[in-house]
Amino acid sequence: MTKARQLMRGGALVLTWACATALAQETPPAEQAAPPVRETVVQGVTRAPDRPREDEAASASTITENRTPRSGESVPQLLSELPGVSVTQLGGLGSQASISIRGSTPSQVSVYVDGVPLNSMTGGGVDLGALPLGDVERIEVYRGMSPIGFGESGLGGVVSITTRVPTEDTLSLDVGGGSFGTWSAGAAGSAVMKPVRLYGGVHVMGARGDFGYFSDNGTAFDPSDDRNVQRQNNDFRQVDGLVRGVLTLSRRREVRASLSLFARNQGVPGLGIYDTRESDLSTLRLLGSASYESREDLGPGGRLRAQFYTLLTEQRFRDPLGEVAPIPTSSRDTTTTLGSTLRASQPFGPRLRFTGLLDGRYESSKPRDLLEGRASGTPSSRLFGAAGIEANVWFPSLKLDVMPSARLEVARDVVSGRDPFGQPVPEQPPITRTFPVLRLALIARPSEQLAMRANLGRYARLPSSTELYGNTGFLLGNPKLQPESGFNADLGTTLARPLGPLHVNLDAAVFGALVDDLIQFQQNAQGQARAINIGQARILGTELSVSVSAYRHLSLRAQGTFTDALDTSNVAASRDRQLPLRPRFQTYSRLELEKLPLGRFRVGAYVDGHFTGGNYLDPANLVRVSSRLLFGAGGSISFEPQRLRLVLSAQNLGNSRVNDLVGFPLPGRAFFATLSWSPPLHSQSKAERDASSNEEALVPSVS
Repeated sequence: MTKARQLMRGGALVLTWACATALAQETPPAEQAAPPVRETVVQGVTRAPDRPREDEAASASTITENRTPRSGESVPQLLSELPGVSVTQLGGLGSQASISIRGSTPSQVSVYVDGVPLNSMTGGGVDLGALPLGDVERIEVYRGMSPIGFGESGLGGVVSITTRVPTEDTLSLDVGGGSFGTWSAGAAGSAVMKPVRLYGGVHVMGARGDFGYFSDNGTAFDPSDDRNVQRQNNDFRQVDGLVRGVLTLSRRREVRASLSLFARNQGVPGLGIYDTRESDLSTLRLLGSASYESREDLGPGGRLRAQFYTLLTEQRFRDPLGEVAPIPTSSRDTTTTLGSTLRASQPFGPRLRFTGLLDGRYESSKPRDLLEGRASGTPSSRLFGAAGIEANVWFPSLKLDVMPSARLEVARDVVSGRDPFGQPVPEQPPITRTFPVLRLALIARPSEQLAMRANLGRYARLPSSTELYGNTGFLLGNPKLQPESGFNADLGTTLARPLGPLHVNLDAAVFGALVDDLIQFQQNAQGQARAINIGQARILGTELSVSVSAYRHLSLRAQGTFTDALDTSNVAASRDRQLPLRPRFQTYSRLELEKLPLGRFRVGAYVDGHFTGGNYLDPANLVRVSSRLLFGAGGSISFEPQRLRLVLSAQNLGNSRVNDLVGFPLPGRAFFATLSWSPPLHSQSKAERDASSNEEALVPSVS
């Protein structure tokens, strides 16, 4: 570990020396006229619509509405098809899902919706299965690095979800259905009544989830009791909606306000060898946000954005027969968040821009036992603040951008004077933690077709309230825990080049990370597990993604990731072994025919394949997950005059019996269909839409 640290620090010195040398060599002629202030960092290059908005120096992927039309898709499915991303699911549609980026834990990935953080102080990461797709406009995934535009950094990376913003008069309706009793319906519309723009959408979905799976009845070496069964108590019903209003104060100032709702009730099936009947989980999430955005208040080239938000999350778990929990249980966990973020960006001459950030939020957690009618667990709260600054220095002769940034994050945790059984206890003193977040990024563009990037950053993750104060009788917290911390680094290149009728885009990167003070629960002689800082990890890997398009209607997209994520802690059973739930090999590819005109119709078709291998379920690598290759296919047909479209999709065509975790089978072969209608309405001109789109991004990115 010492040599690895020296290597990381040596890399930082090399990057710093390179920046200083480039700055010393940059001596522009005195008679040369200063170029105008750049809206993007690289002059003369327009940002592509599928490039990340917040930070193009980072290794990132973008999912937009222009993706392949598929039926029955979900946020976990879309993310699992990206390089460097691994998703673990407990079932099919509607089931809990967690994300790992470049070998991280789910808790080390920060998830934002419209700039609002969803990660809870209670820990465990964000459930991707509870993120609806109906009103999503784009998803951006930043791997290993956290752009300055987000308040709290992520040790593993950031997932940023942006919902729709009204730009023209629209109306859309859709209905769908498929295997295992799946059904869905939705409606959305927007109206432009200058200076006001409005958007509203509502979507419902449900499924029985009664797919078949193979069960060995918990006896792997006794085939006599093996059987094929159907998943029980796996149904769900959900509704989600979004309302947004935009008020234009002037051509370059506007106020936005939005309110979103997500509500779901689902059965909790438990392990595959034990059927449950009555256990269920209800989730409610309300998110309200208001923001002010301006390109005038700070002068030419300046940008200002202030956002205020509130987030309420409530989960109710009911297990009257004790089928999942050890005893009959009925609980309600409520988390409330209030926060604000201020971001400002200002150029100082044609070659220097500064971006600043102020972020703060208050979060409280209140668990309650509904059977006993009293509080359960330990109510706690967290006050979080962050301040950061990033410089963007442009060297025209080298075609190089240098972006150093520094951020200070402070958290103050308070626990109430009450034990998990509601009895008064002496109050514990508040715990305050302060840690710096540092990053240096370089991006060079030798030509318009080639870009090269390098990143080195130091990030951290705060302990959750469960890790700090948990006391369930089995899990014990530890107020002396230190934040998890680590160094991330990567080198990458992007190439976009036409080759006759072909247009090729290639993105490749190598990455590495050293993570210290990993929080793990260690069991003592009394059978209790206490959280302590004992974990260490070394992660190395490479990513490659290729996109080839031909003749306007044919495209091929493929990506592959190799991740060598080793446990380097002092625990003999797991040392130098692959971290669990971090596959060594992942590939995804899709061949697609896009919008081929046939008279008044447009048709499309696709086939895809997803391979995963080298995955383990336990730290000692004793339980290996079988390698798997899943195939899918689908097609679409659109009647253009009426904007009517039918989409058909098939998943797991080989009907492979797979699971991400033992006891939690995934669905086999499945078919889905969606019929959508978007009648033509009076809409604004293309120039007006482009102007609205150009004003959406606040912080300039490297093109």
